[in-house]
Amino acid sequence: MERKFLLIPLLILGPCLGALRGQADDPPGKWGLGANLHTQKLIGDTRTGDFALGFTPAIVRYQWRPALYLQAQIATPQISTRTLNSRMLDVGFFVGHRFRRHSTIRPLLYAGLGVINFKLNDGNRYWDGYLAVGGGGEWFLSRAFGLNLTTDFRYTTGDDLDGGYSGFGRDAFLNVSLGLNYYFGRQKPDETPTEITAEEISGDDGVQPVVAVTEKDAAPSAERSTIPPDSLKLRLANLSQALREKEELVRLYQAKVEWADRQARAMENRALASGAVDLDRSDTPTTPFLRGYRAALQAFAEQDYDAAIEQLRTLLNEDVDPVARSYCWYWLGESFYAKGEYEFALMYFDKIVTSAPDSPKKMVAEVMLALSRMKSGKLSEAGVTFERVLQSYPNSEFAPLVHEYLLQIEGKER
Repeated sequence: MERKFLLIPLLILGPCLGALRGQADDPPGKWGLGANLHTQKLIGDTRTGDFALGFTPAIVRYQWRPALYLQAQIATPQISTRTLNSRMLDVGFFVGHRFRRHSTIRPLLYAGLGVINFKLNDGNRYWDGYLAVGGGGEWFLSRAFGLNLTTDFRYTTGDDLDGGYSGFGRDAFLNVSLGLNYYFGRQKPDETPTEITAEEISGDDGVQPVVAVTEKDAAPSAERSTIPPDSLKLRLANLSQALREKEELVRLYQAKVEWADRQARAMENRALASGAVDLDRSDTPTTPFLRGYRAALQAFAEQDYDAAIEQLRTLLNEDVDPVARSYCWYWLGESFYAKGEYEFALMYFDKIVTSAPDSPKKMVAEVMLALSRMKSGKLSEAGVTFERVLQSYPNSEFAPLVHEYLLQIEGKER
């Protein structure tokens, strides 16, 4: 083989190396399927051929890393000379590297190994191996489709491709291809997702759990810098909204805890004076009703809201006093509120407000009634209820939160 042909790989690799910009950080789909048309020219050690047309009907590409891909293909190239015209079967495996970030057109380099089966003029078929080195570019028409133009030089392991004539070196052929790839199964950036976790901590007095919010991996890292700006802005907006909602829940539950603590001594005094029992105290003498009630609270604390609802509805079928009934209504409302079924929640909270005005749960039930109405989109009714809470309990633990909820309602109604 003439020495000038050794310069061909350098001519292929040179422009691609000059386009190096670093790894691509916005990869297409993880898998790709494609096909291409190609032309090849025999460069033997005794003769050269003419360009002949071939076809690659099956290309499978796997995005191994953001910039690295693996490819397998089956092709039917053709070698043509004045005395030889051979249709070949080509099976190849390649490793490629794309360059340039956030670019529609991305240069690439690749190398691979393959085998070819070809027929000579003597009627016999032969097997040969090859080493391929090449480069080119991929033009992304969209996220799903990429147009490839590549050129490679393939060195064979034998000396039969030029018609069986042996010379001083191995045979080779130049391959130029144009094809289209379809990508699917979009690849996610290599990052630890930003998320919010809520640990629900239950108190001994049966008050709804306090939510402790923690943000994991909120600080951006080098990997996260690969997220498209629009996607990052949307993620940050969603995260901020979720944090605001969790903060509101924390403050709401803290107000409930403070209210329950303040009411505990007054409730105990009323219970002792009237001979009644305090359902939320763990040292109250045990009865079948109290065992069922505490089982419902335990299910609620474990976030098994369906079990809590079932147990509380069973208790309501018994002959219980009005205060105990109001307690069951309250926790039914809290259970449905936690499930996001606000219509059912407001129904039970409203029962306490309208049918049990002397219940120890009345004030907090009225706050939760307003919240349930706000969550279900009944903003006007929610606003009226919040105003009534402020008028009835202007100095309560819930007053600061109620003011904020009213401002939110005003903003939504504009």
